[in-house]
Amino acid sequence: MRTFLASSLALAQVIVLASALASALAGCAAPEPVPERPDADALLAAETQLCDAYQRGDAAAIAAGLTDDYTLINGRGELSTKRDDVEDAQTGRIRYTRFRNRDMQVRFYGPTTAVVTGYTEVAGTAGASHAFDLTVRFTDTFVKAGPRWLLAAGQASGPIATR
Repeated sequence: MRTFLASSLALAQVIVLASALASALAGCAAPEPVPERPDADALLAAETQLCDAYQRGDAAAIAAGLTDDYTLINGRGELSTKRDDVEDAQTGRIRYTRFRNRDMQVRFYGPTTAVVTGYTEVAGTAGASHAFDLTVRFTDTFVKAGPRWLLAAGQASGPIATR
C-alpha cells in the first residue's frame, strides 16, 4: 500500500510539473506572421536600395540602411558588423559588379519587424584579385525606425547551384 501511495504521489507530481511546463511554453510561442501588408513595397524598396548601395560601394548609403548593431553571418559562418561593411565599401576591399536579390518573400511580425528571404546573386572581387560569382540563400531581419526599414541582421548560406 505504501509503495502504491508513493507511486501515485510521484505520478501526480509529474503531471503537475508537466502541466506547468506546458503552460509556460504556451506563452513562449512565436507570434504568427501577419498577412502581407501594403508596407511590403517600402520594405522591399529598402532591401533593393541596400543591394544597390553595396554594388556601388556607397559607404554612406550602406550605413544609413543598417541598424547600429547590425550583424551578418556569411556562408562560412563568419560574423561581420555594420562597421565591417562600411569599411569594406570605403576601402574597396570588396567590390561588387553584381549584387541583386531575387525571389523575395516577406513575413511581417507586427508593424515594426519583418523577415525577408530569397536568393542573392553577387559577383566581384575581394582583396587584390580574388574574383567571385555566386548565388546564396539569405534571410534578412528588418526593423522599422520611424518611417524607414533598417536591416538589423542577416544570414547567408554557402554558395548554391544556380537554376
